[in-house]
Amino acid sequence: LAQALAMLSGSGLKLKWTHCGGGNGLEKLKAYSTKKLGFMECRFPGELNNTELMKFYKETHVDLFVNTSDSEGLPVSIMEACSFGIPILATDVGGTSEIVRNGENGFLLDADLTPETLAKEIEHIAHMPQPELQKLRCASRKIWESDFSADKNYRLFAERISRPNI
Repeated sequence: LAQALAMLSGSGLKLKWTHCGGGNGLEKLKAYSTKKLGFMECRFPGELNNTELMKFYKETHVDLFVNTSDSEGLPVSIMEACSFGIPILATDVGGTSEIVRNGENGFLLDADLTPETLAKEIEHIAHMPQPELQKLRCASRKIWESDFSADKNYRLFAERISRPNI
């Protein structure tokens, strides 16, 4: 992702990147960002617990959630972003396509993604007309509400297990 963002330095786009999370490569990522991403705002709040993450999403306008994982189960991070109506750009790995409906609430990318392809996709989304972006936002929220909301899923689960076997 950082390499893709660096490729957008001459695009004229006003970019902000918030990288939530930690891990072994965080210091290297920060150093790369300082060196190559001086044209944009970069924030690294580190590991956020669920309360902190929900507060971040409530207080921050997020235009796009990007997940470039090369392996996933059913990514909770994408579900969380969808719950706030954020369009998604993600690699098509694991269960990601169960959440991200290509062209509906975001876009799926090949798992063997290159920085060039990612940069092109970010730029494409940045230039989308506002009504199209709003459709992506609404679809993200609706998909979360219909398929991934804990309240709804717990209720349905409770109904199913309380039915007598016929």
